[in-house]
Amino acid sequence: WVVVCSRCWCAQDIKEDVEEECKKFGTVTSVAIPKPGEVGCGKVFVEFSDTQGSQTAAAALNNRKFGDNTVVTEYFDEAKFTSGNFQ
Repeated sequence: WVVVCSRCWCAQDIKEDVEEECKKFGTVTSVAIPKPGEVGCGKVFVEFSDTQGSQTAAAALNNRKFGDNTVVTEYFDEAKFTSGNFQ
């Protein structure tokens, strides 16, 4: 699992872009982007099918520019992601 974080990413319109970029590193199972006002807004959560994909993506994307934002990656708890708890 990888969390791709930034301060200004509450827009759903970047979902396809993020998914396409992350597919370069492994099989993407799902992408979640909390909406404005929801917990986790400003973060993009990307689920990979395996650890290798998430590790490769995290290393490749960390500190990279995406539009006007800098990507910061971190791993996120699988149980929280599955339950939709993006705290």
